[in-house]
Amino acid sequence: MGSAVIHYKKEFTCLSLFFTAVIFLMSFVSLIQYFINHSVVQYRTDYVYLSGLVWGRLWGVYRDPNYGSVFATITIMFSAYYIRKFKKLFLKILFAFNILTQVLYIAYSDSRTGLITLFLCSFAYSVLMLCRFWGNKKVVKTTLSIALSLLIGLGAAFSTTVSQKITLSVENHISQSLGNDSTSDD
Repeated sequence: MGSAVIHYKKEFTCLSLFFTAVIFLMSFVSLIQYFINHSVVQYRTDYVYLSGLVWGRLWGVYRDPNYGSVFATITIMFSAYYIRKFKKLFLKILFAFNILTQVLYIAYSDSRTGLITLFLCSFAYSVLMLCRFWGNKKVVKTTLSIALSLLIGLGAAFSTTVSQKITLSVENHISQSLGNDSTSDD
């Protein structure tokens, strides 16, 4: 049974390192596209091909910036794990640079999905590390209760802000539509 676990750990390490390397390269190329202001929009028969900086968002080499942001978040979690696991300073610096690259991609892609995913994964990682290092369950439960309360408060504040923006946008659209209709009747 022990050898099977070691085998799966090796497979996980190989696959996660490969995934991390591929996503690092893709995000790094995407950031280069951003900094050289590369933009491609090609209309095809069944889809639109976008690459680089399009419509104020960094699409980069990904089909959708939201996919890229979620991949970047997964890579950040793997990199954080490997910073703790590996002892060599060079590898720690390499994974830290990868985290910086992925955070920059998420920021420039303007992906709310990526931000929410990054926040939730960071929160889960923090909770797991908290549980691992603090043996006192009462301290962990109290900390989790406070964090959950803050999370609910942030969620409520965020949803209120978003709903206000949506309402204002709908009101502006309706008033513009009514204004355009009244000018076309004249």
